[in-house]
Amino acid sequence: MLIRSVLDCRPDQPKYMCCTLLLVASWLRHVAGTAKLEIIVLGHPPAALTGFFDNVGVQWQITDADPALDFFGTGNTLLGAQQHGTDDRILLVDNDVYFRADIRELSDIPNTRMAGARAGNVRVRPEQWAEIRKALGLAPLNQPWTIIRSQVAALRDPDAPLQQDPLTYVNGGVLLLPKGDTFVQTWRAHIIRIADHFRDHPLKSAAVVASNMAGLATAIGDHGDFEWLSDGMNYRHRMLLLNELPLEQIKMLHMTGHPKTQETLPVQGYVSAHVAQYWNSRVLMDLRSLEAAHGARAYATAMANVQAVMQEMQSTIGEYNLDQVMQGALSERGVTP
Repeated sequence: MLIRSVLDCRPDQPKYMCCTLLLVASWLRHVAGTAKLEIIVLGHPPAALTGFFDNVGVQWQITDADPALDFFGTGNTLLGAQQHGTDDRILLVDNDVYFRADIRELSDIPNTRMAGARAGNVRVRPEQWAEIRKALGLAPLNQPWTIIRSQVAALRDPDAPLQQDPLTYVNGGVLLLPKGDTFVQTWRAHIIRIADHFRDHPLKSAAVVASNMAGLATAIGDHGDFEWLSDGMNYRHRMLLLNELPLEQIKMLHMTGHPKTQETLPVQGYVSAHVAQYWNSRVLMDLRSLEAAHGARAYATAMANVQAVMQEMQSTIGEYNLDQVMQGALSERGVTP
């Protein structure tokens, strides 16, 4: 198995480099003995970053953007899904994923099978799915799942209903791909067909003209052989709010989204500050508002888990000197203290 992530160095957003450093360091701590890691880079990466990759045994290569998918921000994610000459099975991860444990059990999933975790919410509306089915002949699989955002709403308000969605719609942050390039070619083609169809359509929205996810869902439908990954393989901030799993079952944390507070981070200590800002604003603030809903015992456990995650990340940052590496990368970009 080969773990792949795509790092776009073209936009001036240090978050992506910062998260990639965390991804690499967590891979070193927990997964390097099980699977290789390769970073697909767009643009010109700082030498401090690629030097770190070289020093720790991470493969990397610079490639060009896919012009057919460059019309939206995450289109080039698919570059990481392509074989690029490897014979390995690819685990495609966003660069804001953090490994907490070994993931060797993923090797037991058959090479022909696509696997992904449930999404936090469904952005494609039923009428859009109906149009995709009718006009394009594409459709997701029928596999009901519980929408995570509705679970948080039900925790806050017991009268709020849990929402089930009947169609397979996965989060794109952790995807175990079938071996070979057939699936990614289908995924790419579906993204383009769906976007082209809705570009001037009354049902147009970002979910169908500027996202990978509708095309991913229909590509899974076309492929047919699919398995849900456990939540612990793609554990996001709302799951920490729900206190769904004990820490030992959380294998991959996915720091999806941006911190809710957008304070300027220091050049010295940038990675440490980003981690603190993310977990404080994305989880701790919301978790405190759920104390009464959880009850004292469950709230204490949830709070302890979040704090343990934060401490673990800070330990990883210190062990691999990520703040210093990031400072070097920022200095190369002209950012100084």
